[in-house]
Amino acid sequence: MNPFLTVIGAAVLAAILLYLVRTYSAHWRSVASRYAGTSRQSLIASKFPEHVVITGRAFQSYVPLTVGVHEDGLSLKLIWPLSLACPALLLPFEKVTCRQTGWFLNTRSFALRPALLDVDIVVDEKLWNWISARSPLTSSYAQEAMEAASGEQRRT
Repeated sequence: MNPFLTVIGAAVLAAILLYLVRTYSAHWRSVASRYAGTSRQSLIASKFPEHVVITGRAFQSYVPLTVGVHEDGLSLKLIWPLSLACPALLLPFEKVTCRQTGWFLNTRSFALRPALLDVDIVVDEKLWNWISARSPLTSSYAQEAMEAASGEQRRT
């Protein structure tokens, strides 16, 4: 076998894999530009495996990941090797707004919007209930989102 062709083939494969990783991580990196990091506060609870969707001009589903509830915010971390291209996120509760959406067709969902970004992090109702049961701050977000959704239903 020609060693030159082996090197060319390996380079082409590496380029394709790099392209796929960069494409997969695009939305995550847009959130990470402002919210990359880990919490210095104690971890209240964590859950694995979970699933979130980050929406913007397009959407990307991220699974499997670990969701953590801390005293100061919500952490999201993808498994290795995906975490090499997607750094851990920490969404401080005071910098995130929440609203109920109809994004998932089979269940209610909630969109978390980090301040200063034009993206939503969409979680399903089951995960949102798990998060809000462990953090008093998110419980108030959940209540506000439910009230806003019921107000919209009454207007239509």
